[in-house]
Amino acid sequence: MVRTTEHVILLGLLLLSGMRPVSVVDPAYPPNVLAGGTVIATLSVNKGSVEGVTIVSGDEPFAGSVMAALKAWRFSPDVGARIPVVVYFRSPNLITASPAAQMIDPPHGSRRDRTLAYPVKVVDPVYPPNALGQGGAVVRLEIDQSGKVTRVDPLKSSGALTESFANAAREWRFLPAEDGQGHPVPSEALAVCVYRFPVVTPPAPR
Repeated sequence: MVRTTEHVILLGLLLLSGMRPVSVVDPAYPPNVLAGGTVIATLSVNKGSVEGVTIVSGDEPFAGSVMAALKAWRFSPDVGARIPVVVYFRSPNLITASPAAQMIDPPHGSRRDRTLAYPVKVVDPVYPPNALGQGGAVVRLEIDQSGKVTRVDPLKSSGALTESFANAAREWRFLPAEDGQGHPVPSEALAVCVYRFPVVTPPAPR
């Protein structure tokens, strides 16, 4: 098993007002994959437990990794809802000194729950030069009716990694949630960022 000195950023975005996970399992970066990918999923949560994970968009091998991890997430026992999650795998070859933005197509038609916000622009965190290589960060986002992030509250700190992620998350944009009459309304989001080294599996001996 070989570990590269490059890094991977996985961004998981959990959207629903007032929902805070009490236990989060990071999706594993698929072995032998050096390209990035984005997966959008919906969790069905009942009494704090994830009873189902639906992949709204995203390709293998990323989708399988996301589904396996999200099934292990846990919330407080009073939580029961459908929760969308956006997971962004950053290419391990992408090491930049300045942030880059990616546009995301939100779910359409029957796949879209209009009571929830979905990201339409994600800004990559800059990899901090003083970071220790890998770690996780969780922040809470407040989103206004225009889809702009108005507040970022760290929930799990990983030093410089959290600071970099919070700075990037302030630049994210969303397709806002709507009320029963179809009017945009403020909402909240939980954003999970994991910086990690990719694991490359060596070829099997002949």
